[in-house]
Amino acid sequence: MKYDALVVGSGIGGMESALKLGDMGYKVLVVEKDASVGGKMILLSKVFPTLDCASCISTPKMAATIHHPNIDVLTYAQVDGIRANGDGTYHAKITQKPKFIDEVACTGCRQCEMACNVAVPDEFNADMVSRRAAYIAFPQAVPKKAVIERAGVSPCTYECPAGIKAHGYVARVRSGEYDQAFDIAIERTSYCFSYVNMSSYSRNGEAYLNHLHANQYAAFLWFLSNTVWTEFRNERVANKLYCLNRALNSLSCSYEAKLPIVFLLLHIVGTVLGKAEYSDFFVACHGCTVGAHHGIYPKIGRGVAMLPHACNLITDSGIFWVTIAVIRLCLMM
Repeated sequence: MKYDALVVGSGIGGMESALKLGDMGYKVLVVEKDASVGGKMILLSKVFPTLDCASCISTPKMAATIHHPNIDVLTYAQVDGIRANGDGTYHAKITQKPKFIDEVACTGCRQCEMACNVAVPDEFNADMVSRRAAYIAFPQAVPKKAVIERAGVSPCTYECPAGIKAHGYVARVRSGEYDQAFDIAIERTSYCFSYVNMSSYSRNGEAYLNHLHANQYAAFLWFLSNTVWTEFRNERVANKLYCLNRALNSLSCSYEAKLPIVFLLLHIVGTVLGKAEYSDFFVACHGCTVGAHHGIYPKIGRGVAMLPHACNLITDSGIFWVTIAVIRLCLMM
């Protein structure tokens, strides 16, 4: 790329210089390290000696600089070095930092900024407040295009054997997503356990969850994985919870499965519960399987109990209705 002049920085001085050169017919390249032209003048309220509004002076020059036919502007870039070529010309090395957005498609709507949960200090406000990692520099920014700031990878990611990305976890914790999912899962679990007529499921007349009780913990992990998926569409965490349940309790039940509001798991080692249509007061014991035939899952009626190794609901018709009265011994129907 060949230009007649290089202007480093697009403050009020840089913009004025570029506009003067451009008006004289020179081809000018302006390099600005920030995501918008304008420099520091935009931060001022009034300027001496006329006490005019700083924005009223700088904003038109910002737009003129960007749209001038003889001026090209590189924002979010920096000059790494300049060397003389010996023939009166110069060679400049410029690094364009990645913006991680499609500038052509970006309309400056700021929806990405509102959706981003990663908070960092806001340089435009002297680091006294926070902004998002996806952001537009300031309301009058030119060009008004979003930038996503990435600062590498969390050092703990390299050390974590599970590959947990701490920055993403911290962002979700800050937004309260995990707290909300946990509270909802606890509430759903408590309601389910309130119908279980077994002493280990209640304490002082209220539903009780013991994480050391495998059956109870398996039910809670499913409620949690299902809540994370249905409420927050966080497939990555939901899948990890599914794998945890499978590893700890040998229960294979997808977070997408539609288990009923009230159900009971009894010694569920080796149990596989597919995406069937379940009804309330469903009981599954160990070694049970609910699968599909040619992609068709069964419909399970209210109050069905699958006894150990006795029920494999994989049918040709995909519809299987059973009601077993003995379930009343375990669940208060």
